[in-house]
Amino acid sequence: MLGLGNFSSKPDIARWDPENGLSLTIWLTAREADLTLVSTAITTWTDRVSGLAYTQSTAARKPVWNSSDQTITFTISGTADYLQEASTPVVLDTSATGYTLAWYGTSTDWNSGADQVFFGDAGANNDFFFLDADTNDLALKADGQTRTFSLDNPGTLTNDTLYHIMVVVQTNGAAILYIDNVAQEDTETFTNTKDFEIDQISGKNSASKTFDGKYKEIMVFRSPLSASDRKGCYEYMTRPSYT
Repeated sequence: MLGLGNFSSKPDIARWDPENGLSLTIWLTAREADLTLVSTAITTWTDRVSGLAYTQSTAARKPVWNSSDQTITFTISGTADYLQEASTPVVLDTSATGYTLAWYGTSTDWNSGADQVFFGDAGANNDFFFLDADTNDLALKADGQTRTFSLDNPGTLTNDTLYHIMVVVQTNGAAILYIDNVAQEDTETFTNTKDFEIDQISGKNSASKTFDGKYKEIMVFRSPLSASDRKGCYEYMTRPSYT
């Protein structure tokens, strides 16, 4: 059971609660309890906040749960894997609240030469967070407006190494990318009327630009996290296990 009292060796993690006044709106973990499985193939990944169900009915497109390291593998080999929420897209209102996107996982090939979308919208709204193959940097596209963050610390990402990747967007549109809670020097600014929609995990518009790697956890907040909460989020999401 994933709980706040289970991390006695790291009391700072035990005290940080993602649901304590931070407007957490999506929380997906790779715990078996949050998954509907057919053997190891994932039919549904259920959000812990309000029960949003990210599903896949096509057998060849289902990601796979790994019990040994409690991760979810999405692959582009053969048929692209992705999950969609069919009825309740989450729309993050930049000017009203700002937002924070946090992801913990890895790619099998950060330098594949192909864009890889972590998550975004399943339709044509052009909202997605992705690896930009043209620059090998990370980018966020909101209502069709793309902002690319050049990486400097680290300058490159290592294949199959887990990273905690976070983007914090203020109500004025100012955006900062953090990798393992280290701010990248390249900051960006969106027009603050550009909102961000999420109803697909891995890829966009169904099988386009799907991800090739492992997901451990996703948190999305309707607020820009403070320095202390960014630290808490990083330490919480990178904890050794769910038990």
